[in-house]
Amino acid sequence: MFRRKKQEAGQALVLLVLGIVGLIALTGLAIDGGMAMADRRDAQNAADNAAMAAAMAIAQDSDPYTAAYNVAADNGYDNNGTDNTVTIDISTELDDVKGDVGSTPTHNAAYFQNNNEFYIRVTIESSTQTGVSKVVGKDSVDIQAHAISHVRKGRHESLYGGRALVVLSPHENDSFHHHKKWGTLEIHGHVTLDIEDSGIFVNSDSEQAVTIGGGGSPNHDPTTVNTDTGIAIVGGAYFKPGTKIDGYTISESNPYPPTVTFGVPQQPLPPDFSFIPAPPAPPSCSGLPTITKSEWNNYPDGAHVTLQPGNYVNGITIQGGVDEVTMESGVYCVYDHMTFNGGPKNITGGDVKIVPQDNFDLTINGGSVMDFDGLEYYPEDGDLIINGGSTLNADHFRFYARGSASFEMKGHGGDHRTGETFTSGDAFFYVPEGTVIWHGGANLDMHAPPEDDPNGYGGLLIYKPWGNTVPVKLHGGTGINFVGSLIMPNTDLIIHGHTDVEALDTQIVAYTVIIHGHEHMHIQFHETNQYQAPIPPLVELLQ
Repeated sequence: MFRRKKQEAGQALVLLVLGIVGLIALTGLAIDGGMAMADRRDAQNAADNAAMAAAMAIAQDSDPYTAAYNVAADNGYDNNGTDNTVTIDISTELDDVKGDVGSTPTHNAAYFQNNNEFYIRVTIESSTQTGVSKVVGKDSVDIQAHAISHVRKGRHESLYGGRALVVLSPHENDSFHHHKKWGTLEIHGHVTLDIEDSGIFVNSDSEQAVTIGGGGSPNHDPTTVNTDTGIAIVGGAYFKPGTKIDGYTISESNPYPPTVTFGVPQQPLPPDFSFIPAPPAPPSCSGLPTITKSEWNNYPDGAHVTLQPGNYVNGITIQGGVDEVTMESGVYCVYDHMTFNGGPKNITGGDVKIVPQDNFDLTINGGSVMDFDGLEYYPEDGDLIINGGSTLNADHFRFYARGSASFEMKGHGGDHRTGETFTSGDAFFYVPEGTVIWHGGANLDMHAPPEDDPNGYGGLLIYKPWGNTVPVKLHGGTGINFVGSLIMPNTDLIIHGHTDVEALDTQIVAYTVIIHGHEHMHIQFHETNQYQAPIPPLVELLQ
């Protein structure tokens, strides 16, 4: 009996020891496991923050590796190689950063400059020293956390997918015609429209959003429309048999060529063009000298007059034998009127800014020639009119209207195909309420501002905000060369009257478009010469 009791006591002691060991193990699991879970949570937060920091650095053209390492260190993981390591994988392909840790090379600055979209994985490995668990031989607990972020750098891209002709009216019968209401894009008469490297988009959902046809008489070629990327239409279309579209002759059995796409998504109106900046305020008239003289006349023929910047409180009249006028560089604040009478004038200037203080029309008349290094015009409601075979040349030209002011080339040059001339290698028209009109043999050579224009109008030739519904009429003309975009989203554009346009490098965005008469238009579309809408960078955490 005594020996059995000693054996039972020994067994109880063993069980007690095993129980204590188990209790220690459970305690260690609770304490050290909790510490490991906390480390795992902290490491995940650090990985998330570091991945987003790298993405933001790429969007801001700075070093993503430095940004990620610094943020990880700020969150307690300094990549010391002893108790934690931080690994950064960056690639332009998502699958590359889903592979093994450290599978992508470290990229140099050129890699980030030459690519636009990236995926970043940050992996944090951490080793936490145990406390109680050491008793059972567990010296540390290892964890791993990773995060993947995505960044697409900010960029610029053409409006409406880079289509050269965009017609925004959303429904039928929105355009007007002198006979009846037709589609929102009407091309008829003896018209040839050629669009290279681009195509047409029509936003109308009506069954007859586009009407093309007419003019196919024995003495005239049929209406012809050629594009390189086709015609995309939200609604439907009517193409008159005999019309030629993209190399196909329309017939009853072949009413639609394969280059026409119906049922494309409709774009919302009004369009959000808030990224197009408002024009700068007119230069201040404060501090300019007051000039009371208003008339320069009764000079012998061939006289030369020089004008200085200032406040012309009684206006400007130049006539009576003055043939040469020089306007010195600076600001001209002009009251009441600005008139050049009595035959042709040669008006030259440096960088001139004219700020009308009253709503008068400035008319360049009688075969006059204006030639400026730079001319900025800030009218409110008075128009700028080039008339009577006159010429306006300006290396830099700005028409910053503040009200209903318009720019008009009257076309009174005498001959049907000769008339007024306007040339500028850096021109921009901001027209909030007025319009732009030329007719009667106008000659135009207008290039939009360069990409680096300080006011943000690079590639934009004419802009009429959504509130401006005054039609734009292009009536007649030859020798017309446009480079840059015409953005007129709520405007009817009418082109008619023997217009012969061989050189349009443009994107036209209008509410409705009517082309009729004996027109020939050739648009050679280069996306880099058009206005590019800013697209903000995209930064996101994927996992």
